[in-house]
Amino acid sequence: GQMDALGDIGLLYLMFMAGLELDLILFKRYRNAALGFGVITFTCPFVIGIVVGQLLGYSVATSILLGSIWASHTLVSLPEVKQAGLTGDRSVALTVSATALTDTLALIVLAAATSGAVDDPNGRPMLDLTIGLVVLGIYTLVVLPRIGPWVFRTIATERTTRLVFLIFAFSSAGLIADHFGIEGLVGAFLAGLGVNRIVPAGGPLAERVEFLGNAL
Repeated sequence: GQMDALGDIGLLYLMFMAGLELDLILFKRYRNAALGFGVITFTCPFVIGIVVGQLLGYSVATSILLGSIWASHTLVSLPEVKQAGLTGDRSVALTVSATALTDTLALIVLAAATSGAVDDPNGRPMLDLTIGLVVLGIYTLVVLPRIGPWVFRTIATERTTRLVFLIFAFSSAGLIADHFGIEGLVGAFLAGLGVNRIVPAGGPLAERVEFLGNAL
């Protein structure tokens, strides 16, 4: 039981890295195509998952959760694609960009399914979920990107201190999410998106973050 906390931190860190490693510049470049592809790759398996869940006699909330599991995906093979020098290919760029949208939608559905909002869409859980997602979005996508560069310039001028700030970023986002009954994984992923631009891919800090994440 004493190891549970380390396991929880590992899960949060994993989702934080997923948001941190997404290339938002590529997403902007192929925004329209990525949005279309992302919606398709989320909607089709999501709907199929719900239908299968209902056919198997599961509750609505369980069926929706099953659909969100089928709809989410990760870029497991991306390192091999990078080694092959194919990251500049348009299809690869679209897939990487669409993942940001797909995983975000899947995590929002996860938040709704686990908060009880699905079972009582017109009650208190849905209100708490909506308020929580708004607060979490403002904190991770507005506050963290604004204070991050200032912290790096003034307080965290060394890589070790900067790593501590990043740990604070996803931990605090996870706590905010948990306060509103949302899975901490959602907060950690959004925190990764929020500080994405201040951690250059391939830089010393990014390598240190990846090393610690792989170790956990």
